[in-house]
Amino acid sequence: MITEFNKTKEYNKNLKEKVEEIKRICNNLDIPCFLTFCVKNNEKETVYQTEYLSPGQKQQNLKNNRFADYVNIINGFTTTPYKEDIFNSFPTMEL
Repeated sequence: MITEFNKTKEYNKNLKEKVEEIKRICNNLDIPCFLTFCVKNNEKETVYQTEYLSPGQKQQNLKNNRFADYVNIINGFTTTPYKEDIFNSFPTMEL
């Protein structure tokens, strides 16, 4: 059973300005950030409010930059867990 709610007004009234402030602070401190809030859910749809400051916007190179993955997910892409290539794990044999 789906839990139905619509917290869009509550988000806009109580969180939106605070989220914008967090984003401004992160921008000033050069801290990449990704914030997502589920504001509405029903039988028809789930709505997320997402704000982010990507490392690319600040010309930052991260060792493990997952921001593109997060953006892909909010744009409808799905993920699959990383699996080691089993064929590379077998010892080689000379014939």
